[in-house]
Amino acid sequence: MSPDQGLATGLFTPLAVVVIIYVLLLLAGQVLKGRRGSVALDASFGVMLFGALYVVVLLLYALVSKFALISDMVIIMAILFGFFGLLLVALLGLFDLGVGGISRARSERRREHSGDTEP
Repeated sequence: MSPDQGLATGLFTPLAVVVIIYVLLLLAGQVLKGRRGSVALDASFGVMLFGALYVVVLLLYALVSKFALISDMVIIMAILFGFFGLLLVALLGLFDLGVGGISRARSERRREHSGDTEP
């Protein structure tokens, strides 16, 4: 399989149908606002649970069929996080040395000046 072949778009069509059914049931529940409205709201919740289950199925399918691509992505993300983490530590260290050095120099000057004025 080449990397440009993703999951078939037909696998995502049920999610679009689930969203449309959810919106229709939610709107019907809001319009009815009675006993029948609560039934429609409960049904919309059930539809979303089915959609969540289908997303889990799609995730498992992607993990099994595209494992090489996912492992490459994880390696690349680990390298990026490591690089930017080291860069952040280095910049924070340089900033601490720069600002810390300036503040230490100021405090030493203040101590020297305050020490000169005392008897």
